[in-house]
Amino acid sequence: MSMNNQMSRLKEGAEKVLFENILPFWIEKCFDKDNNRFYGAVDNFGNPIRDARISLILYTRILWAFSYLYKMYKEDKYQNLADTAYNYLVGNFIDREYGGAYWILDKYGRPNVEAKKIYGHAFLIYALSEYYEIKGNDKLLELINNFYSLIEEKFLDVADNGYFETFNRDWSKPAEMRISDRDMEAEKSMNSHLHMMEAYTNLYRVTRAKSVKSRLINILELLQRYIILPSGHLGLFFDSKWDLKSNNISFGHDIECSWLLTEAMGVLGSEVYENLRKISLKLAETTLNSAFNERNSIYREQRETGELEDDVEWWTQAEAVVGLINAYQLTGDNRYLEKALLAWDFIESFLVDWNYGEWFYEVSKDGKPNLKKLKVEEWKGPYHNVRACVNIILRVDKILREWRNPK
Repeated sequence: MSMNNQMSRLKEGAEKVLFENILPFWIEKCFDKDNNRFYGAVDNFGNPIRDARISLILYTRILWAFSYLYKMYKEDKYQNLADTAYNYLVGNFIDREYGGAYWILDKYGRPNVEAKKIYGHAFLIYALSEYYEIKGNDKLLELINNFYSLIEEKFLDVADNGYFETFNRDWSKPAEMRISDRDMEAEKSMNSHLHMMEAYTNLYRVTRAKSVKSRLINILELLQRYIILPSGHLGLFFDSKWDLKSNNISFGHDIECSWLLTEAMGVLGSEVYENLRKISLKLAETTLNSAFNERNSIYREQRETGELEDDVEWWTQAEAVVGLINAYQLTGDNRYLEKALLAWDFIESFLVDWNYGEWFYEVSKDGKPNLKKLKVEEWKGPYHNVRACVNIILRVDKILREWRNPK
């Protein structure tokens, strides 16, 4: 089969997965009509877990997804769901006394984990910026600017630059800083700065505010100085002085960073393009050469001992496909497309649940699903897979047009 036909099939596959697998699950299985909100967790068979906690990460990712889908397809049902997510988010997660947003609510919408985490606030900016693009009202812009100012006031390390991970509700120093049980206890992390870059890229794209541009460039400089290592991998955890605390490798974050850097390049233009292009390609090339097993699924992580964790999480495989297509668009090198096609085949064959909908959280390297992990939970929302599908659709369209009409 020609590469042209393979790419056309890839686009068709992404559309089928998006519209026939992911979105029906979220619209039909994840929305709590009685309480006009989304459930905090749903099992692998589409059954809601009604007493589950509701996380800021889940809700901001829902808001982003349906805002983006409305922008792309202009269907009222997407805007209505975005409106519902926004109203619940603003009505329940915002701390009216101390400012910022709670990390987790209980099933009644009351604060359960009151900590203020930079990762969650990055996703607030990311989601609210996308929502602003479809709504465009001054009140919403004021809310976004308030969160932006709060981030720069409360989370910014004025002594050594970068953003601290976590504070207590009242902005005092916390006993625990990590954002999940899998993370190391550290004052600063790659993951939070990666998504701060993503958030400020989106915010600058929709507002063109000079102050946001300056802060985005600052984050890019931090990534280059401390986080992106000469090896073509990312450092994961740091102390306040930016000393690296872990030698683990997260392959999914490596390839995700490669294409998010390109998104930042797109909004900032020529002043950062060439340098970031080289860094982006180094990350993608390292992923291509070291991150995939013989089944063309991406390893989850490499530990300091060199041991590879080969269970496949939904998000790493999604990011791999987008990052590899992005690398092709930067270079014209077919190796990236060929591996992206193989990685997508693994998604369609093993991660997509064609019986009950959505994607499994995790499968073995041979494709056996781990049913102990939920389809929807505090960290798993319609973000990585929705974002991957729409990126594939848009990017493949662009590639096919360029092939038909070469310059």
